[in-house]
Amino acid sequence: MTPLWRKLVLFFCSITIVVVVVLGFFSATIIKHNYIENREQQMIQSAQLMIANLSETGTDLTKENKALTTVLVKDASLLDSRITLIDAQGKVINDTDEPAATMTNHRNRPEIKALLTDSRLASASDQRQSKSLGYGMLYTAVPIIEKGELVGIIRVAVSLQMIEKAIVQLQLSLIVVGGLLVLASTVVIILMVRRITRPITTITAVTQGLAEKDYGQRVMLLPSGEIGELAKSVNTLGEKLQKNVTEIHVKELRLAGVLDNLVSGVLLVNTKKRITLANPAMFQLIEKKTTA
Repeated sequence: MTPLWRKLVLFFCSITIVVVVVLGFFSATIIKHNYIENREQQMIQSAQLMIANLSETGTDLTKENKALTTVLVKDASLLDSRITLIDAQGKVINDTDEPAATMTNHRNRPEIKALLTDSRLASASDQRQSKSLGYGMLYTAVPIIEKGELVGIIRVAVSLQMIEKAIVQLQLSLIVVGGLLVLASTVVIILMVRRITRPITTITAVTQGLAEKDYGQRVMLLPSGEIGELAKSVNTLGEKLQKNVTEIHVKELRLAGVLDNLVSGVLLVNTKKRITLANPAMFQLIEKKTTA
């Protein structure tokens, strides 16, 4: 049988581990969500600002040219991002990382498809894993509107590698902190639980002694609170049992003395017709009859 203190320690340690795991999961999720949300807003504002600046300079945003490439590369460097210029049919016009001529049509990319499908959208974003790079990327696209018509899309892409590494680092830190917390909690819980269960163990031992007819057993160290009241009750029970057993023993001795001194024979038979008690006078009477 597993001791009560071990069960309590396992219970509290399990709760501590669950709390640490849940806290780590939700903390990482919230941090990543907030980072992506803030980064997305920055990307939208940057894209809108680029469109406004390029429009003011009279740069043609629907065709690839050196001036446009220079501006996009400079902005991409400042934003630590990748910028792609796409026309209304999904064809890549310019890209800061790869030659546009080698890139496939982007009309089926989620963020591009959303803008091409719904003209009411002011922006569209998508987060997905990069197969070539091996880490997540955040893509945010903003439509280029001229004379009320969609003429192109500017897309900003940023790496999520940094936040993913930070999340992993956070989770590892939480695991270490959680492990130390579980260890410290285990020590504290063991001390507390043992302090609580020690009187219970003593009371259990006393009650077992009383059950085995050792009526002198008592709880010597009386704790406080409800367990203390239980210990007092067990002591009271032991005293009453001892008193009752003593009285019964005295009465048995008196009865035995009376039966031994009776000149009349006394025989006690139970319901199964078995003799349970006979005094000396009865034995003498039986001997006389058997020898007669």
